[in-house]
Amino acid sequence: MPKKPPFSDIDLDRWREYDHVYTDSLWLFDSRDKTGGHQLDYHGDFIPQIATYMFT
Repeated sequence: MPKKPPFSDIDLDRWREYDHVYTDSLWLFDSRDKTGGHQLDYHGDFIPQIATYMFT
């Protein structure tokens, strides 16, 4: 059983019922960033937006 925080906006026992909470991924992007020299000619694992969001 997970620990429950003293206060939460969601009921952790019913989290599957929340349609607006995405549990598939933490990083949902329409497309990869095309700025800063990214050519999009290599399909790799790195998504430039992750570093941008982490450091800004």
